Amino acid sequence: MVTNSLFIFFPFFSTLNSPIYSYLIRVKIKNYLLVFYYMFEIIKNSYKKEIQDNIFIKLENLFNFIFRDKDLSFWIFSLLHYNSLLLFFLFIFVVPKNSLYLKFIIFFWLIYFWIHFYFSGSFFTRFEKYISKNKNWSGIYEILPLLNIPKTKENIKKTFFIVSAMIYYSIILKIYF
Repeated sequence: MVTNSLFIFFPFFSTLNSPIYSYLIRVKIKNYLLVFYYMFEIIKNSYKKEIQDNIFIKLENLFNFIFRDKDLSFWIFSLLHYNSLLLFFLFIFVVPKNSLYLKFIIFFWLIYFWIHFYFSGSFFTRFEKYISKNKNWSGIYEILPLLNIPKTKENIKKTFFIVSAMIYYSIILKIYF
């Protein structure tokens, strides 16, 4: 048994410069990367909808219990969502450079963008759409027609990218200057 495991790991610990060992290592690393990639894709695609639906149902029940009105729940959540994002963006400029608050803000933005990319769109805007039962609700992107920009999926993605770049460069400028 020991010899078999030694044989399997021999190419990793060999000091020989043989091309076959280099090839075996590359193939193993490639296979491990492919396995991790497909595991992530399976988890991402299979559980994303169930996780989102379970969270939405629980949050909707909580907000309806607190506010006793679906419209009021929708508007309170929307105001909390957009005002908190605005405050965290403005705090980038207000807090001192080496403070713990700035680290918290950067951590908040990392989590927010991770959630956004994991759910392939804004989780909070989807929850607003779920509460209001309005399939056309786009959150803050409802302002695009007022700016003479058509509200399409492509324009929403471009707007998100521009806002994300602004936040990223604001944090970089705050850290380094």
